[in-house]
Amino acid sequence: MIPTFKESICYLTAIAGIAPAAFAGEPLPVSKEYWNDPSFVSSFNGSYKINARIEPTVSSEQRAMLVQVQERMKKGLRESALSLLVNSSLTKSSAALLYNRGNIELELGKSEEAIKSYKLALERFPSFRRAFKNLGTAYIQLSEYDEAEKALREAVKLGELDGSTLGLLGYCYLQNEQYASALQAYKMAQLTEPDVIDWKAGLAQCLGEVGDDEEALALLKEVVEARPTETSYQLLLVNIQLKLELEEDAIAGLELLRKQGLLEGRNLSLLASLYLRDEDLRMAKPVIAELQKSLSAESVASFLRTINEVVTIAEWEYAGELLEVVSAVDKNSKDQNTENRIKAFVLIQKGEEGAVELLEKVLESDPLDGEALLMLAGVKAGEKDYEHAALLYERAEKIPAVQYRALVESAKVLVTQKRYKSALQQLIAAQELQPSDSLEKYLNAVESLAKSW
Repeated sequence: MIPTFKESICYLTAIAGIAPAAFAGEPLPVSKEYWNDPSFVSSFNGSYKINARIEPTVSSEQRAMLVQVQERMKKGLRESALSLLVNSSLTKSSAALLYNRGNIELELGKSEEAIKSYKLALERFPSFRRAFKNLGTAYIQLSEYDEAEKALREAVKLGELDGSTLGLLGYCYLQNEQYASALQAYKMAQLTEPDVIDWKAGLAQCLGEVGDDEEALALLKEVVEARPTETSYQLLLVNIQLKLELEEDAIAGLELLRKQGLLEGRNLSLLASLYLRDEDLRMAKPVIAELQKSLSAESVASFLRTINEVVTIAEWEYAGELLEVVSAVDKNSKDQNTENRIKAFVLIQKGEEGAVELLEKVLESDPLDGEALLMLAGVKAGEKDYEHAALLYERAEKIPAVQYRALVESAKVLVTQKRYKSALQQLIAAQELQPSDSLEKYLNAVESLAKSW
């Protein structure tokens, strides 16, 4: 028995060689707004001040230098203040002056220079906790999260427990997929900075990662309401809604971003996919048209995934039109093979010629392409070229990713030939590999035929 369309379509995603569209829960960036948030600005500006009880002492000369620096900073003359510190012979030996030099460099966006200044300050005063904190901040701005985590942890060990430090530490943990630690850090950050949206968003993402989706959803609604134009927050909300199977809400959120011109790339693909899974081609078409406008070698894999979704609702003509668009785009060999597999599947379902040639091209490019082997074997079996089909199934059985399906499909073909004992052997092997009740029933039925034949 050759697989029906409905049976084949269950495997179409795999045949296409691409995963269903989905939003990956990547760690959110610290928003641009946070660096201007009053909580961070207040904390950072306060770091210029000297806390003589726990930090390096300054001589009268160094204090006089800091007064000059502060006067220039009050006038907004940051470059002038930095020049004063860079050119002073006092700076090299003073942890406090090196630290202030790092602060100004960080404000001016010179993160790498700031790191060097903070490290020099720490060499001269190893327990300088605010230097550790600001060193961590500089590393975060360079996306060096491992180093940032080390610095921030040192600051916490030395007693730096303000919301800014704990929130940024939580962010580093989140980047490194240490969700339980991130969750704890974000909760502590919220105790001292309850209104900072970044900490709420980070906490919500952690809750989603540890499976507390309902609480994450409630928190994200607050976050999105506070910052409705922040794309990453809305997308995180969509991700949680999809996990909770709230597809209509997810579609509404994606459409809101699309109407604002804030939806692009794979998230446009996700919206198209959601419409297509509801078999709503009318709503999907405008979204696909937007994807088509920006089609390139880099986005072709995502576009092929969208075509795959069109195929799953049996819209052969429209799928053919989209495949024509893709054929004009430069592709790597992997994407070309994916295109050829989808084309072959469409041709098979339409009963048209050309599928064999396309699948042979795929196998010429990649002899271990299990999906192409299975499709070609199915075509040959349909043509009653059972010997050729058997050879193809045998090759596919040696490929772990498709071994189970190869065993089952070859068994079905053997049943059509009334070779029940051979089919039974294949089914037993498949059941051992991946047990299921449905396969057990089919196996028992074939076993009964084998005994009576």
